[in-house]
Amino acid sequence: MMLADAGYYSGTNLEACNRASFKVVIPENRPKAREQPYHKDRFVYDEVSDSYTCPRGQRLNFARYRGGKKAGVRLYLGSAELCRACPAFGVCTKNRTQGRALGVGPHDVALRNHRKWMSTHQAKTALKLRAPLVEPVFGILKEQMGARRFALRGLANVSAEWNLLATAFNLRTLWRIWRTSQRSIPSLE
Repeated sequence: MMLADAGYYSGTNLEACNRASFKVVIPENRPKAREQPYHKDRFVYDEVSDSYTCPRGQRLNFARYRGGKKAGVRLYLGSAELCRACPAFGVCTKNRTQGRALGVGPHDVALRNHRKWMSTHQAKTALKLRAPLVEPVFGILKEQMGARRFALRGLANVSAEWNLLATAFNLRTLWRIWRTSQRSIPSLE
């Protein structure tokens, strides 16, 4: 199982991990958006009619591809008339001319599946382990060792600089362990 930062949360990355059979724990980069009552995850897809049904029961039919067919974002539209008459108008959508629009990208299934996985007890437990493991390392590197950005450019140079930082961090850790163990050894005098 791999634990990753929210910066890696994308449909492309999740699909690549699925193809490689990696089980990943990546928190969403905007989790609050899903709490909205009309988030697109609350719309139910009907494969037979290729349409979505909103939480209020209105149907959104496939209209066109947004950004062209190559972009792969399928646009589903509701009825503007029904949306304006809906009690959720203004919360669900404010678009008076076309009603609610729902864009479904090529990685939408991977994102939905990952959200379901992240709501499990196993994923939540693994996510809680990540912060105390990783975050202190970056905090110490940035705050105490002053490594806020790389001084060199180019992959080889940055790799060498990173290796030096990691070595310095590890030596610092080993020194602290050694110092603590020396204090706990009783004196022979």
